[in-house]
Amino acid sequence: MDRKIRGKKVEYQNKLWNNLVFFRDHLNSSEDARIEYLKVKNYHEKSSKGINEYTDHKEDFVKKIFNLRLKGV
Repeated sequence: MDRKIRGKKVEYQNKLWNNLVFFRDHLNSSEDARIEYLKVKNYHEKSSKGINEYTDHKEDFVKKIFNLRLKGV
């Protein structure tokens, strides 16, 4: 299987950095979150409406996880 590695340049320990680390750690520690994230990602494969709808759909999920960090979960 050929996998592409994608990355973002973010400033170390700024708000986005902390959100992305929390997002990664939350997905690693929560099976329910991983399953939900896979459903979101698979949504794009089943949807013929394009990348914009997919990113909007995915953004809602990502923001939900970021908000957990703000709540101290």
